[in-house]
Amino acid sequence: MTLHKNNARPLAAILTQAALAILLVSCTRTQRNIRQIPVVKVDDAVLTAGEFADRLADRLKLFDDLSAKDPNVLKRTKNLVVQEFIVQSVTQSWAKKHQLFVRKEDLDAEVNKIRKDYPDDIAFRKSLASEGLTFDTWEERLRMTLLQRFVQAALRKTISKPTASEAKSYFSNHRAEFQRPAALHVRQIVVANESDADQIKKALKAHRRFSDLAKKFSITPDGAKGGDLGWVEGRATNIFSAKGYPLKKLQLVKSPYGYHLFEVLERHSARPLTFDEARARIERKLLAEREQTVYSAWLERQILKSRIYKNDSLIKQVYVQSRSEN
Repeated sequence: MTLHKNNARPLAAILTQAALAILLVSCTRTQRNIRQIPVVKVDDAVLTAGEFADRLADRLKLFDDLSAKDPNVLKRTKNLVVQEFIVQSVTQSWAKKHQLFVRKEDLDAEVNKIRKDYPDDIAFRKSLASEGLTFDTWEERLRMTLLQRFVQAALRKTISKPTASEAKSYFSNHRAEFQRPAALHVRQIVVANESDADQIKKALKAHRRFSDLAKKFSITPDGAKGGDLGWVEGRATNIFSAKGYPLKKLQLVKSPYGYHLFEVLERHSARPLTFDEARARIERKLLAEREQTVYSAWLERQILKSRIYKNDSLIKQVYVQSRSEN
């Protein structure tokens, strides 16, 4: 990305072809001054040209060099950066007014929760580095995410839950949405070769328990549960529903994982759901729609109340430059 002002030497943010990493180059006092020029103001919150360039560069990492330089992609991404800053600013302002804060223990708990997805701290830090992020930058973004959750939770308290009559009305008008697909309750034993599968079949014919054999011989994790796969729905039931495989008859199927012996324990045919069966799902859907409507209206009010300034001229001067073009 490069910012131009008058005839000053450009302030370059060069995109490498490999990872679209951003290298900000600043050599003159004029260039340094350009980085400090406000690009967006939302009341007292300010996004400088340098910060705007950094945020834009971070977003453009999702694209290859050619796409990142596409005028339409660049324009959409610039608008996204501006809109994101406006939303963050009005959120922070409203949260402060209503005494909503992210406490250190809240942030630490969320950090630890995410870190558990990695084998160790080194792997976690490497993941951040691969995204071009420092821990402090990542943690600040996480803090903002938590604050937005807190604001949404506060707004959610103002929303009334759908009534029974509202749920019934929705059910009556959208019956096609509430169908229970065909489902089968299935167990399996998976072995490495057909010879082993034949031995398992002989043991089953000798009245050995399917679940016991699964625990002893199955090479897949579900073997520890007696091979129980639970209820299988939709298209996945086709393999168990072919002609010649009636309920409870064993089936042998070869796959890339080995030889599967399936046993169908129970079968549910496709049918419409009753209101009682669909009610919880309907209430969740109506509540989610209500929450989105309330949040959108809230956000619109906050934006309308705010004093917002955009330096459109300077924003237009930001463009993408490849390393090879530098």
